[in-house]
Amino acid sequence: MMVAETTKPHVALLPSPGLGHIIPLFELAKRLVIHHDFHVSFLVITTNEASAAQEQLLRSPTLPSGLDIVELPPVDVCHYHDDTLVLTRICVIVEESLKSLKSVLIELGNPKALVIDLFCTQAFEVCGELSIPVYSFCTASTALLTLSLYLPTLDREVDEQRINATILAEEVGVAIKPAVGEGKTTVGRKEIERVVKLVIEGEEGKLMRTRALKLQESAAKALDICGSSHDSLARVAKEWKA
Repeated sequence: MMVAETTKPHVALLPSPGLGHIIPLFELAKRLVIHHDFHVSFLVITTNEASAAQEQLLRSPTLPSGLDIVELPPVDVCHYHDDTLVLTRICVIVEESLKSLKSVLIELGNPKALVIDLFCTQAFEVCGELSIPVYSFCTASTALLTLSLYLPTLDREVDEQRINATILAEEVGVAIKPAVGEGKTTVGRKEIERVVKLVIEGEEGKLMRTRALKLQESAAKALDICGSSHDSLARVAKEWKA
């Protein structure tokens, strides 16, 4: 494992397998290096089924200096059957891979902090032994995270819960919820056709695309200098530099 020596504050990031988990934390790693002057070790859970797209992303020649890719010892997944549930597969791979996490962190010189995603919570115990603070990185919105944490209470106290489709359709205004016919449990073909035409050709569809574009622009502004997301990350980075 080759990691460049540096006097910059050093943190490690650990995503679970899959590009959907890797890309958000990878973008966070680049922002810490480029905008907040950190040295980042990006820990990668590897298997013997490497993704070409993942390799291209992590081996890009344009990676900023100070961002090191550190592969954990590979996990053999050949013995898993094709019908194994994806969630089960990810959990087992993470569990097996994180057996080496303690030695890797020690070899890295005990970083100032470790940032993980929601599938890597076994790292809390390991980092507790090394006195390394652990932060869980959630790529969903704050509202969705709050809702997820509040679900046990809703399950006890509320008979009907507002689901994502209802929120997107009625509150955010970027989706249309198809109607299910009386006495039926699935959406019919004609209803699907109606909704698709409404989204693609109708005025409501144009309004939804406009709202979605505004949300995209708002998210981009939040990441800009002095934006809310940039400032929030800057506050955390200041704690790590202390």
